[in-house]
Amino acid sequence: MFLTAELTVVYLCWRLAIVALPAMFLLIIPGVIYGHILAKNEEKLQEAYTVVGGIAEQAFS
Repeated sequence: MFLTAELTVVYLCWRLAIVALPAMFLLIIPGVIYGHILAKNEEKLQEAYTVVGGIAEQAFS
């Protein structure tokens, strides 16, 4: 979707695309980094739920 939008902007106004492209990377790169951080936290959360689930299962049985 981003690539299509950027190609459309290049077609309509190439000067705007030249200015917008570096600005977009300033938004995309931190977003990717933040996504990786969230994925790592999700893995830790899943492990914690597994441990808690085991404890709860033992308590109920």
